[in-house]
Amino acid sequence: MSKRLNIQNHLGTIRLSSLLLVALFLISGCSQSVLPRFALGTLDNPHEKIWDSCNGKSRCVVAYFAPWCPICHKSVPFFKELRRQLAHAPQVGLVYVVGYDRSDACEDFAAEIGSPVYLDPRREFDTFASFSSVPHFWVLDKDRKVINDFSWTGSRDGKISQAVEYFIENDLELGELGNLESVPYREQDLPQ
Repeated sequence: MSKRLNIQNHLGTIRLSSLLLVALFLISGCSQSVLPRFALGTLDNPHEKIWDSCNGKSRCVVAYFAPWCPICHKSVPFFKELRRQLAHAPQVGLVYVVGYDRSDACEDFAAEIGSPVYLDPRREFDTFASFSSVPHFWVLDKDRKVINDFSWTGSRDGKISQAVEYFIENDLELGELGNLESVPYREQDLPQ
């Protein structure tokens, strides 16, 4: 009789553990919908907070790159043009993060992209953001709630400015917030 009670107690413990695991999974899934505050610095300012460039904006675009990623390196001119165009969109902040590699490799790639780029060699951002490939983009609202979240496979054919406009409208889904009509564009402005 005591052997039967032992088995029933053991099964009850397993059921309770399973319920707790399901609850933790659901809770962690909900917490992933809001990105927490991070204290990642830049090459220029190691004490800058990652969300500083998004304060007071209705949307924040976060892009995560890795130095070992061939698409990331190939797309540097695209990322520079994206930064240039979104600089003219007063409601949209842009955050570039380089990580998932050694500190020196992250610093070198950040310098290639141009300031400001946040550094994440210890994968602090990666730990909370949960993604499977780079480059990866998130579009957040003013409360850092994730509105859109996707991995990117590179720019489309054509001029970089047109590819960035398409990306802002269709991939980032910024619509009117992108405010592209006011962006002066000249081919010679593009980084080489």
